[in-house]
Amino acid sequence: MELEYSNGIGTLKLYGSGGHYFTICEIEGLEPCEKNRSLKTYVGEDGSFEDSSQYTSRVITISGDIKTDDNFMQLFKNASRVLSKEGTLTVKRNEILRQITVNSASITIGKRYNAYYTFVIQLTCDYPHFRDINTTFIPIFNLTKLLTSSSVFPSVLSKRTSSGTINNSGDLKIYPIITIKKNTDISGTNKIVIKNQTTGKEVSLEKDLAKDEIITIDTKNRTITSSIDGNILSTLSFYSSLSEFWFECGINEILVSINGLYSDITVTAQYYNEYLEAL
Repeated sequence: MELEYSNGIGTLKLYGSGGHYFTICEIEGLEPCEKNRSLKTYVGEDGSFEDSSQYTSRVITISGDIKTDDNFMQLFKNASRVLSKEGTLTVKRNEILRQITVNSASITIGKRYNAYYTFVIQLTCDYPHFRDINTTFIPIFNLTKLLTSSSVFPSVLSKRTSSGTINNSGDLKIYPIITIKKNTDISGTNKIVIKNQTTGKEVSLEKDLAKDEIITIDTKNRTITSSIDGNILSTLSFYSSLSEFWFECGINEILVSINGLYSDITVTAQYYNEYLEAL
């Protein structure tokens, strides 16, 4: 196993095998967190009934050894500086690569045993779930021009993609970021409807887009912004709710429909899978 803690100050690497300055002996907090549950009971009814539940913050504790050669003090100072600021923890184990945001971190040095000191690093993650390292981008609506210098007529001049399949391979539902870009300068109001046919929920908005304008629908943060006009949440349909648009675990079929004077528009979904653990 290899752990890497990084931020704007630098990077601290810890390894699960000997031969390195920071060697991991024990680690806790990579397993699934326990849910906090609020329960109700009713007179005359056996058992309890869940009223609400949530995952609280995650604490990761790493215990290990540091070599005590001539570089010891400088290495400890560098580690302390990096851990003084929030950062990102990357977990590498066999084929698993996952990340989590760390909001606070600390390191303490223990007893010396001949050629090494013991250390303990504690990391607190306000948002307790791990995620993929790389963001996934899926085009769900675009127009591909097929006309080339070698085209023979009659022939198909373009190919339209108006749907996409999202495979959420994680453990939790995903709130995606949807980007919409208009690729032509022909004016006209476009009504854009993005529907998750798996959940039955949709996001619908109406706007006269300018050429190269990019609309960003951030469903997790409940915002819609334009690269030209800024906040355009008012364009959202009264019947749409960003809080209800997510990708369920497994396969999600997404359909995009665009009505307007011209629909040379590109729509892309971006997200990363999230996990309950990093084991």
